Parts: sequence; C-alpha cells; structure tokens
Amino acid sequence: MARISYISPGDAAPEVARLFQAHAELGGRVTNFHRLLGHIPWFYKWYIPLQNSVKGDFGRLPKRIVQLIHIRASVVNACAYCTSHTSALGQTLGMSNDELDALRADPVPSPAFTEEEAAVLRWTQAVADNSARRDQAAFAELQRWFDEGQIVEITVIAAVRTMVNRIQEALWTDLEEPGEVEPAKRGTDSTSLESYAREVLGGSQSST
Repeated sequence: MARISYISPGDAAPEVARLFQAHAELGGRVTNFHRLLGHIPWFYKWYIPLQNSVKGDFGRLPKRIVQLIHIRASVVNACAYCTSHTSALGQTLGMSNDELDALRADPVPSPAFTEEEAAVLRWTQAVADNSARRDQAAFAELQRWFDEGQIVEITVIAAVRTMVNRIQEALWTDLEEPGEVEPAKRGTDSTSLESYAREVLGGSQSST
C-alpha cells in the first residue's frame, strides 16, 4: 500500500482536476503515480511535458531503443511499478517475452540484442546505478554507434526514468489493476504539447 494517498480525479481540487484532464487530452493516462503527483500540482504541471519529451516521439532515437532504456533503468533501480508499465509499452512495440526476460537479467545476455542495443543497455545501467562517470569503456562503446546529440538523449532518458523510479520506490506506488497498465497507444505531437503549454503553463513551447 502506498505511503501517500492517491488523489481521485472525481474528488480533486479544481486546479488538479484541470491537470488530470489536460494530461488525458495530451494522450496520457492518470495513473497512480500521477495521482500522487497531484499533491504537488506546481510540479505535476511541468512534469507532464517532461514525461512526454522522453517517450520517443521527438528525438532521433528509434522508439525501440528509447523503450529499452526505460525498461532497463527500471530493472536496475528495482522499481516493479515502472518495470510493469515500461514492459507493457515494450510489448506494444513488438518486444518478445524472451527479450523482456533478458532485460531483467543481470547482466543482460548479449546475444539477445544487437551490439548497438547492448551498448545502450550498458550505458543505461551505468547511468541508473550512478557509475557512468567512471565507466569510460561503456561510454567509448556508445560512441561507436551514436553521435553526441544521441548520447545526450540516451543519458537524459535514463536519468529521467531513474528519477521516476526513485520516487515510485520511496512512496511505494501501487501497481494498478490488470488492464489499467495498458499503455496509451497515441503518441504525442508538437502541436499537442504547444497547446498544453499555452493552456496550462501559460506560455509557448517550440516544436523543435
């Protein structure tokens, strides 16, 4: 049972209810995690675009690689809640049960993934367990496959997911009932985020 109560959309204060609605319209789901964030709406309203920015709809990385990062970071950080959610989205992207099982192994079996993917997974682990600064070999392997912009993107995704993992574990977020974990199928486009920025954040947001 979670350490903090969940805010129900039906009982939320007007400001929080507005955020729940805006989040749903952006193509997201109001999960138990978001219901916890409803306790601090000043953060939640900024977190929504951050979350959407690392889903793989805007960067240059293939969505499969983005999701490998999310899943592996969640496993490394022992976050069952995030592992369940990120694995469900991985399945919608075509990941097999064998691949998902491999992502939960330690170390990840190298034959299960391409060399490029293995390099991403090794770096993700280093970022998640805070050993990246010392792991020059993992960084050098990443440089074989990705340019600087992509490396920054990989690192940011792993770090943001790690942040979320730590919050979930600290507050004991409960996994939703079966069926509620079903991931949102619709991606996020720049027009939707710009609309959110105008309506909720009170400013414009570039589509680049």
